[in-house]
Amino acid sequence: MTTATKKARATAGLMFIIATLSLAQANAKPTLPANTQDNTSSTTASELYRLGNLEMTKGNYDLAISNFDKVIALASSSVDAFMARGNAYYQKNDYDHALVDFNHALELSPQSAMIYSLRGNLNISKRDLDSAVSDLTQAIKLDPQLPQVFTSRGLAYSDRGDGDLAIHDFDQAIKLNSSDSIAYFGRGTAYAGNKDFDRSIADYSRAIELNPQYAHAFRNRGFVYALKGDYSRALSDVSQSISLAPEAETFMTRAVIYKEKGDMDKATADYNQAIKLDPALANIPQ
Repeated sequence: MTTATKKARATAGLMFIIATLSLAQANAKPTLPANTQDNTSSTTASELYRLGNLEMTKGNYDLAISNFDKVIALASSSVDAFMARGNAYYQKNDYDHALVDFNHALELSPQSAMIYSLRGNLNISKRDLDSAVSDLTQAIKLDPQLPQVFTSRGLAYSDRGDGDLAIHDFDQAIKLNSSDSIAYFGRGTAYAGNKDFDRSIADYSRAIELNPQYAHAFRNRGFVYALKGDYSRALSDVSQSISLAPEAETFMTRAVIYKEKGDMDKATADYNQAIKLDPALANIPQ
């Protein structure tokens, strides 16, 4: 598995939880400690928190962080503000600062399944898979009804090479939420790792039904079709993935399929395009 795939899969789990958190934040006021509940400071902190979330929706993460900084200055025990600022740092790929904020939020609210989930997913992005599994397991103990947490732990198990444990978690996630396209994608990947190609294809297909714009599901299903020797369907899927998201790794995948078919001109063209998008791929043996 390439670094690009690992990053995409790690990000998927956290983004799923971040989306859930952001929906709650959009219409919420921060939880403020008792000593800030006078009219002026409470109103100011709430307004700054709202402005911070507004900047998040615009992708203005530095401005969001600035607003959350001010909230924390007024309400240093606001769990929501630390969570929100951690989210903003994560969006900037500033994992170290995000981790500090999630750690602080957990100190303030040690029984929060959501914060353990956030930190667990952040640890997936940091490639600290053992810590990720530990945090996500704690989140499940605190609240076993969060399907996205099972999905995230499944991704961590899968990346750690624990395919059977991953499948078990994806099963549970789908049981709790049968519309979770990421869970089907993850289970499809785990099945592929176990060489259970038919089940893998079925799960990728279900992920695509739930999310027709799921470029990585098309790419992965195409690769599994290629492993089964069905190059026509493989090329159709991978080409569809490129039309949705023209990523270097997907061009590389199609290059491999063309090479297997013996179409070296098209393989070379895709390989060159992959290198153009990501020069680091030039170091991968063809």
